[in-house]
Amino acid sequence: MNDTYQFVLIALFLVISPGANMILVLKTVSTQGQYAGLLNVSGFVLGAFIHGTLSILGLSAIIVQSAELFLLVKIIGSIYLLYLGIKTIYQSFKVTSPQSSIVTSKTKVRMNSLKSFREGFLTQMLNPKGSMFYLSVFPQFIDFQSHAYLAAFSLVSIHAGLMVLWFGSACIVASRIKLLGGRGQVGRWVQRFCGSILLALSVLLLKQKV
Repeated sequence: MNDTYQFVLIALFLVISPGANMILVLKTVSTQGQYAGLLNVSGFVLGAFIHGTLSILGLSAIIVQSAELFLLVKIIGSIYLLYLGIKTIYQSFKVTSPQSSIVTSKTKVRMNSLKSFREGFLTQMLNPKGSMFYLSVFPQFIDFQSHAYLAAFSLVSIHAGLMVLWFGSACIVASRIKLLGGRGQVGRWVQRFCGSILLALSVLLLKQKV
């Protein structure tokens, strides 16, 4: 029980530490609403379970121990964050008429939902911090002599649950702030701020070392 408590504290610190996930949620909620932000969170959860599975199978160790593979993951992740940042800033300068917004909301709901989920999933998967967490911390809390797989996925579920609570709450709060601030200039500046942070994170990701 004590080991589980320690894992919860470490996982909670990882979840609440500032990073691309939170910026993505704020960006998504400010542009597409609370539901889209929650789809981001769903993508985070799937990414966490895949990271956990790869760690159990030992594939994450191969990536981190190989300088070339780890560098490739960082480059891909950095390019993706760069793409999100530029796209977010660009969209903040676009002016959409109310009529076109209504048409878009009626015809592209499924497409936008898939996009939000995909962005959350890729942001979680392409962040080396997740792989390193499941490599350096995760195995220390697993008894490989007894029911290792069950214990491992239980811990992944705890991590995923913390993400749902933290980022889900962030979606709700950001949605309320959006309603108070309206959808005009305030929302566009939120987009630009989030886009700028994503650009900065793309650079910092390349400087991250094993």
